[in-house]
Amino acid sequence: MIEKNGKLSHDNEQGYIWTTKCRKCGTEQQIRLGDTSLQEATQAVETINRIPRECPGGYHVEVGGWSYYWSLDLMLKKYAAKLTKTENLILKT
Repeated sequence: MIEKNGKLSHDNEQGYIWTTKCRKCGTEQQIRLGDTSLQEATQAVETINRIPRECPGGYHVEVGGWSYYWSLDLMLKKYAAKLTKTENLILKT
């Protein structure tokens, strides 16, 4: 189940993965963040959001707005929280 249109998980081989459903067509999307910095992830979202493309499910084409359709702003918030939590754990040890 995808919670509030997105779930951030961590895989030991691929790093962080954002799983969401497109708000327009309902197809499941996965975005692999790996272990990029928050700044790199933010820049990637800005780039993705401006690219005209077909949704991987193939049901619609959009000129932009992927941040809304794939809940990428929520992804960045959850990713920032995970990175902050990880940094705090490292500092405590």
